[in-house]
Amino acid sequence: MPIKGLHVNDFAELRKSIYLNHGPDDPEGYLRLARALSTQADELDTELKDMAILQAYSQARELGDSPYAAAAEEHALKALKERAGSSPYIDRYLYTAFRGRDRQEEGRGRIAETGPMRATIVQPLFYGDPVSPGGASGGGLGTLIRSLGRAMARRGLPVLTLAAQSADAQGGALPSSETLDEGHELRRLPLALLERNPKAFLLAYRRIEAAAEAALRVYAGAGSIVHIRYLDDASRAAAYAARQLKLSIALTLTPDPHRGVCGPDGRIALRGIEDTRELFNRILIGDELLGWSRGLVGIGRNAFIDTLPEFFPQLEDARGIARAGIDEGVDTAEILPIGDPARLLCDPALALPLDPSRLDEPAIICVGRLNALKGQVNLARAWAAGPLRKRWNLILIGGELDMPSDEERAQRDGIRALLSRDTEGKLCQLPSQDNAVVRRLLAWWGSRRPATGSDLYVCPSIKEEFGLSILEAMAAGLPVCAPLNGGARSYLRHGVNGFLVDTRDAASLGRELSALFRQNALEQDRLESLRTEAKHSVEESYSLESMAAKYQGFYERLLNGKESQNERA
Repeated sequence: MPIKGLHVNDFAELRKSIYLNHGPDDPEGYLRLARALSTQADELDTELKDMAILQAYSQARELGDSPYAAAAEEHALKALKERAGSSPYIDRYLYTAFRGRDRQEEGRGRIAETGPMRATIVQPLFYGDPVSPGGASGGGLGTLIRSLGRAMARRGLPVLTLAAQSADAQGGALPSSETLDEGHELRRLPLALLERNPKAFLLAYRRIEAAAEAALRVYAGAGSIVHIRYLDDASRAAAYAARQLKLSIALTLTPDPHRGVCGPDGRIALRGIEDTRELFNRILIGDELLGWSRGLVGIGRNAFIDTLPEFFPQLEDARGIARAGIDEGVDTAEILPIGDPARLLCDPALALPLDPSRLDEPAIICVGRLNALKGQVNLARAWAAGPLRKRWNLILIGGELDMPSDEERAQRDGIRALLSRDTEGKLCQLPSQDNAVVRRLLAWWGSRRPATGSDLYVCPSIKEEFGLSILEAMAAGLPVCAPLNGGARSYLRHGVNGFLVDTRDAASLGRELSALFRQNALEQDRLESLRTEAKHSVEESYSLESMAAKYQGFYERLLNGKESQNERA
């Protein structure tokens, strides 16, 4: 139990205890984790129990000589007989536990060492699409995948991005292949995914694995690196396919979902059983992927010191794995401000257009995918409920508004519900835009100086690992407000190059923004040095070129077989 008066994260302590006392083939370690996460105080949920023991059985089979194998196998056979088909979690864990049981699976064949294909950096992207970042669930990752791919290709490293089949704005299928830039190819896998979320990936696990393996066989040369960036079943499927083909796996490791297991008091938070199953599954996938990887990337230069060891105690003993803590970066090249912002912002076809008469008024701007964790509804409520709406427009950009997913629809409708006589013409919502369009809009806001106040970029995310959109706004010369908790603390100094605010809910965000307003912190003359500092911070340390150089060094270590225990960029 936590010591009174000291902040202790119960989940981090549990992870350490399980790692020190249980091997990967010991069912009790997984059962301890399941019991801790479960909201059921009397008896452990059957699905969690099956997932725990089936995971142990898979690990025991992989180790080949485990004292737990017989008992775990007995439970697995019973689950296969009695509960197959009862749950997508049970089915996925049964599938991975029993595959190749009659003969140890050595992989379905290494990709030929000789052939027309060069070693390639492969980037699976199942959230969204790099051609339409900001839609679906992809958010800034689509922009990162495309911009980093372009930068890597220019440095002589061929890049292949794998995405699921998507539809264009008119509902038509996007092409199965595109050349995004010279040396950067996109292949869309023939997967009809109705949603882009962990549950949908779980249901499509076997199809994703088969499609990923087929694509890697055709398009990835021997020695290629498959870079995984999420802890979910789609990522596990792509990584397993790479593993079967003897390709190297690199993993971007983040403290998500681990950091959100406990509440502010450091104790494991209670949650519904479906959320608990998903959380348990993602934690197990993270440990598997870490064990399969030859290289690890942490978001932020100090990730392997400050944030990751707390939740991944196995890092202490991870020998022979290349590591790199890399700051994310954005394109800092000068870009012309958009010439006719009214065409986008005041388009009468929008459900929430800006009144043309208010185009010259100051604006609060937010760019990002439509998701509850991104906090757009909280920002809209904070703006609508307080004095901010009297002086500032609110501009929200991101998401698919005409054909939204269930998650996007909930957020879109929450924002539209705030339309009233007081907010009409001041509240504007645009669908996701190409990154070049977003950057030109930000450049326009960053270059102007409205007479009645400054434009302000606000990231209202409840959690934000790093914040590419924040960096893009800073690079455009906009004052920014970013979450107090999360990656922005590593590059924002409150009142110097931006503002750190409490974004836990609408009330907190409203109080923080109103306080800046009351303190005259948003007056033009007080913001000029902050704008300059913001641009300088990004150009000096968080540019796309700086990030690409560090990734190049990391990838070349893996391609050349030079691994180190503790590589830090």
